[in-house]
Amino acid sequence: MAFILFLLELLLPVTLTAGLFYWLSGILPLWNLNHTFALVILAILLVALSFIFSVVLDAITLPFRRRSANHSIFNRVDARSRLVKFILAGVVIPIGVFTVAVLVRFPGPETAITLLLQRRSVSSKASHAVLIGEAILQSANPATKVLGIKTLQTLPAADAQQQLLRLLQDDPGALSDAAVSEALSKAIASYGLAAKPELLGIFNQVDPTRRKGDLASGNDLFQRYFSASFEGLKKEIGDQNPAANLANIDAAAAELQAQLSQVQASLASAGGGDPRLGFVLHTFLGMDTSQDPDLLALAKKVAADDTYSDGVRGLALLLIGKLGGSNELDGLYATMQGGSELLQAKALEAIGLLQAKEPASKTK
Repeated sequence: MAFILFLLELLLPVTLTAGLFYWLSGILPLWNLNHTFALVILAILLVALSFIFSVVLDAITLPFRRRSANHSIFNRVDARSRLVKFILAGVVIPIGVFTVAVLVRFPGPETAITLLLQRRSVSSKASHAVLIGEAILQSANPATKVLGIKTLQTLPAADAQQQLLRLLQDDPGALSDAAVSEALSKAIASYGLAAKPELLGIFNQVDPTRRKGDLASGNDLFQRYFSASFEGLKKEIGDQNPAANLANIDAAAAELQAQLSQVQASLASAGGGDPRLGFVLHTFLGMDTSQDPDLLALAKKVAADDTYSDGVRGLALLLIGKLGGSNELDGLYATMQGGSELLQAKALEAIGLLQAKEPASKTK
């Protein structure tokens, strides 16, 4: 009997705490927090509450143990034995249980804790953002995905941002369609630096062996080779005939851009590259920020690393132009002289961005 009571006092505190967390996950959006931050908070609360429950349970059972088990091998009532039990039930066992819940994976990417908390949260009270995110993930129609992404932006920021980042992680096909990729990038960029930690995590988790295959996007190719030509054509026709309907030219440009995107998507797929690299940098470029030391350091590192594709390095060069200062010019000029055609073009564009920040230099 004393041994059974001892086991209960060891295991009941962490069981009660875990049950409390499971219940709360159906009421509070625990998993809408940053995942690392959420895990740290859960670990601290698990240990603290388990320790408190252990002390309370010991106080409840202490009178009974003093009457019937003073000399038992298990569950002794002296201060030292009780302290050891508090440490076991309130610290060691909770940490062990939490470690197993975080590290042990079921078939697939989910761990025990993410499976329990996410499923409980969704099934208990699915938010509108979660429902829309599920609809986007299940749809095979790019137009539906774009509409869903735009609808998410009308919802509360925290819920919508979490679902948009979830699409980036869980829907590999989303980035293969230019329209969906661009809509998703603009949506995430609209939240500014609040999305930076998750995006950096996604960028850094890409397997280094999958860097080279990520080619420039179809949008990028269109901008470099055809955008100016189409704009020149529109201007010339507009000057010659002001009443002309220029919508056909825009339609032709959009069709060409879509075709280029499909070609580039198939090439990227064949090359085995991870499109998330270019997506993350493109999204950083779309954010309304002109200074960020962390992103500038990342851009410099990627731009100088030839293990990345020229498309990704080119976006990094543009990010240097967006976030850097005049002291970045020497590096950009060096890239312009010795890089590939794509890197030269991007270096020139980045130089233009930096020079535009210092208009006074043009008069010297």
